[in-house]
Amino acid sequence: MIAADERIDTIVGPGDALAFLVTRWRGLKGPSYKIARKSCQDALRGHVGTALSRAHFITACLDADILE
Repeated sequence: MIAADERIDTIVGPGDALAFLVTRWRGLKGPSYKIARKSCQDALRGHVGTALSRAHFITACLDADILE
C-alpha cells in the first residue's frame, strides 16, 4: 500500500504502478523513479517481467518514503 496525500492506494500490477507514478507521485523524480516508470512501461509491453517492475517500483517508493 502506498500513502500519498493522506490517501492509501493499493497497487496491483504494473498498470496501477505506472498510473500512480504518472498521476499521484509526490516524491522526488530521481533515478529510482525514472527506472520504475520505464520498467512499468516495459512490463506492460511485455519486454520485462512484472517481478522486475515491481522491484523497481518498490525501490522508488522506499526512496520517496511513501511505502506503508
